[in-house]
Amino acid sequence: MKNNLFKILVALLCLFSGWTTGNAQSHLVLSEITLAPSEGEFIEIYNPGGAAVSLDNYYLADNNNYAGLPESGLMIDLGDFIARFPDGYTIQPHQAIVVAMGGTDFASQYAVVPHFEIISQSATVTDMVNAGGSGTPALSNAGEAVVLFYWDGVSDLVKDVDIMYAGVPTNNNMLVPKTGFSIDGPDANSTPSTYMADAATIPVQNSTPDIGYSTKRMLPETGYEIVAGGNGITGNDETSENIAVTWDSAFTAPTPGVSELATGLQQVTGAQSIKLFPNPASNFITVETELKVVLTITSAEGKLIYKDEVQGTQVIDISSYTKGIYFLSLQSNMTYQTGKLIKN
Repeated sequence: MKNNLFKILVALLCLFSGWTTGNAQSHLVLSEITLAPSEGEFIEIYNPGGAAVSLDNYYLADNNNYAGLPESGLMIDLGDFIARFPDGYTIQPHQAIVVAMGGTDFASQYAVVPHFEIISQSATVTDMVNAGGSGTPALSNAGEAVVLFYWDGVSDLVKDVDIMYAGVPTNNNMLVPKTGFSIDGPDANSTPSTYMADAATIPVQNSTPDIGYSTKRMLPETGYEIVAGGNGITGNDETSENIAVTWDSAFTAPTPGVSELATGLQQVTGAQSIKLFPNPASNFITVETELKVVLTITSAEGKLIYKDEVQGTQVIDISSYTKGIYFLSLQSNMTYQTGKLIKN
């Protein structure tokens, strides 16, 4: 009886505090990658948690030897990159941020300004910090390993945050397992540390997104990767995720800043004075905004369904829309918000 009572109390604590008894996803994830054209290349990162995450000490890489970064003199192939987020930036709960190769090219391609750029092009886009690499960085059109990782700049080892094989990489673009790799980084002692074994079982995709298409995360990684004994930031083995399930196989048009893991509107910049509800919806949605904004609704295939200027309260009839997922944007000169609308 006492044991059953204890279980009930634990369940109630989990319900009211937001805890879970399983291994809930509690870190940032890669959520969308576009490989081509060169002007449209970007990597999207999503925060699935309920708290803001500082991007200090977070890195992006397409280099298969990124784990050796703590050693001085790391050699990086021409055209590869290891880039660190600049200090002082955060990613909000349920926000998707976009890292473009070049901000000017990206804005011309999508008519949207990215959050960060790897190649310094635009005076209005924040530059990533080059942590290694030479030449002009780019994602391979055929396919590439993309890695989000964490390193505090002192420890011997980096921590995997999320890893993805976009498209069908060649052998040269496949990751090198970190299993047994020892490093003595820049910390005060001279004792090396050794990485745990990498399962290295991430599959490559069956095909590569064509020009003008992207690959998108459709499901959280929870339940689809090894959850202990790994080199991940939460102890997971990020090299074991079954992306054949968690990522798409029927590629669609890019939707930078809009993650498939999210619903509703997510603030990207500016004021929080825009609301859209209900979501999901069957017949009508209501937009309430103090600002004058342009609302666009786009189908999952990239077709523009609705575009109008909105201010105050406006009810929009969506009863004739086919059931499914639609992408929203609300833009003014002060704010840019994006999100996903589910039509029941």
